[in-house]
Amino acid sequence: MEDWNPQLIQNWGKITGEIHQLTRQYSPPLGSNSRPSGIVESNQLLNSINVLQEQDPYVVKQYYTVKKQIEELSKNNHYGLIHNDNHHGNFRVDREWKITLFDFDECAYFWFANELSIPLYDATMDKCRLEVSRNNPIRSEYIKEFFTSFIEGYSQKYTVDDGLLKQIPIFLKIRDITRYILMKDMFRDNEGLQQHLIELRKTIENELPFSEII
Repeated sequence: MEDWNPQLIQNWGKITGEIHQLTRQYSPPLGSNSRPSGIVESNQLLNSINVLQEQDPYVVKQYYTVKKQIEELSKNNHYGLIHNDNHHGNFRVDREWKITLFDFDECAYFWFANELSIPLYDATMDKCRLEVSRNNPIRSEYIKEFFTSFIEGYSQKYTVDDGLLKQIPIFLKIRDITRYILMKDMFRDNEGLQQHLIELRKTIENELPFSEII
């Protein structure tokens, strides 16, 4: 991540926008296996939800509330077959900062806004070393710089409107919640992560947006 620059991030947005533009015209071949649509809950997530049902019922309730809100979003626009896992661990970069995406096993019919939230969320968590405080100026500046470059590239291939941008916060919100649920269960004995989980829990309880910028 130390080598990242605006050009790389812009190209990341560009290839994402290209996928979204192409998928609007895509029809699967007859007889091909269909891909999942909507929210698909992994066995790991369902198991972690069951564990936290007694330990932290508030967060579990929040998860189902936000999940319902997402499922009620319109599928008429900005919805289609997407990569669905386009974080920085799933692409290669050449010397000219051109990106090649791989690992399409999570490919599904879903809202495009989710695919805008994934790079922003994961890159911010890594770059800011799990910092979740909304008052951290370094975090806020990084989010602004990243999102500006990403959307600049994305909009070269796919038209961005207010309807699309307004959907992004809810996908960032459910990422906060699912991250907490999974980590609280899987890393319950990891002392080094407890403060991160405490802070993440506070953002969920206080319903703080991922960023005021978006």
